[in-house]
Amino acid sequence: MKKLLFTLFVTIGYLASGQDSESYLKRAKALASEKEYAEASGVLYVGLERYPADHDLRSYQIRILLWAGDYSAGVVQIEKLLLDFPDDYEGLQLLIIKDWWSENWAGLLNSTESALSSFPNDNDFKLKKLLALKNLERYAEASDFLATLTETSPQLVELGNEIKMKHHHQIGISSSYAHFTEAFDPWILGTVNYQRISRSSLNVSATYGRMFDQNGTSFNAAYYPRFSKNLTGFVEVGTSQSVIFPELRVGAELTALMSVLEMSLGGKVLKFKEQEEGATLITAGLGKYLKNYFVNYKAWFAQVNSTRSLTHTLLVRRFFQNRFHYVQLNLANGATPLQINNFSEISRVSASAVNLTYSHLLFETIISSISLGGQKEDYFSGANRVRYTVRVGLSRIL
Repeated sequence: MKKLLFTLFVTIGYLASGQDSESYLKRAKALASEKEYAEASGVLYVGLERYPADHDLRSYQIRILLWAGDYSAGVVQIEKLLLDFPDDYEGLQLLIIKDWWSENWAGLLNSTESALSSFPNDNDFKLKKLLALKNLERYAEASDFLATLTETSPQLVELGNEIKMKHHHQIGISSSYAHFTEAFDPWILGTVNYQRISRSSLNVSATYGRMFDQNGTSFNAAYYPRFSKNLTGFVEVGTSQSVIFPELRVGAELTALMSVLEMSLGGKVLKFKEQEEGATLITAGLGKYLKNYFVNYKAWFAQVNSTRSLTHTLLVRRFFQNRFHYVQLNLANGATPLQINNFSEISRVSASAVNLTYSHLLFETIISSISLGGQKEDYFSGANRVRYTVRVGLSRIL
């Protein structure tokens, strides 16, 4: 009530006195600086009654509406301003601000493209277009547009680095060594892989391994389609001519983001050369992001040669500076924990595993990782053993 009375008194006072448009604008700015938006609007209303065509009063009135969060009224006034002042820089700027503050990324892309058609060299308009492309997850277009920009600023560099994290090509190598307390000579695995990281990512890899005193090579491809903001997928296909790797590996998974939770459901089929029956695995998971942490629980139901088993896994990841800088803990208990390279790893009574991984981004282009793990395994024959594994990896962002 007090604000309404104040606005009324201000209006009457300004109507009773002779003021030029600059005086109204100055008074409105003073009130707005104190966040007295209603009072500032009252002053501008009176000023526009006297000077209805004044550009500065009209544009500042729009700013007041946007600061107050009244975007629908703001866009109406912006359209009227641009109708009377075509290709007006401040009008285009206000249109961009409206879309930016309201997080209307599709609208921001349209408004920046319209603004750049009139002011092609404006760096702020370019920055906002890049921001729109990034938030729309149109990373390929964002990267192409970024390559055309010659001017640099701290904001542009930061945004460019963020886009590069989410859209790039990557090649890498990794190697693992597993030592057993009983029965087996050490296992050695080496992998070369190519990744295309983007809105929908692709991973192609070739793995050479020595296990059970035999050598073998397997090839694997994984695709991560993104169907919408809240729905992603995973499709995997692999093959090998060696008996130490699955002859055929096919899997798929869907992940849905529901409020603050991430839910997944998937399955996998494995076929081995020396086994008449394959292995079927079904998984369901539940994950959640907590500030700099990601926690994910998964249950694996496996059927191998008419034998059924259940495995529980837990992943806890702590992020630091970026998505490649983290510490990750994996825990598993059941018949098929953590990884499946050969038939023996899905034909156990049970196994318990723990694995710790550290990943870091070096020189903005090199991703290094090291993993240390241990696994206790029990078999139907009564045998049991402990496996210790170390894995190192290097990847280059291109």
